[in-house]
Amino acid sequence: MAGKKEDAFAMAQSFDLMDSYSNSLLEERNNEEHLKIALFYEGKSKFGRAALHYEKAGDPSKSMKLYE
Repeated sequence: MAGKKEDAFAMAQSFDLMDSYSNSLLEERNNEEHLKIALFYEGKSKFGRAALHYEKAGDPSKSMKLYE
């Protein structure tokens, strides 16, 4: 992933490895990347994972709505 986050994100989508990719970024403070991941999971109806990444992206209200 070293500096190629767009490529890594695309590959994670293509090869159904988003869980591994997103887990590797949990400690990073990259709001944009967490938002992309949250939108991906929300589109797949994986609301718990989406909520986690919305929170990491700095949108706790969106995160809480998904937990309701």
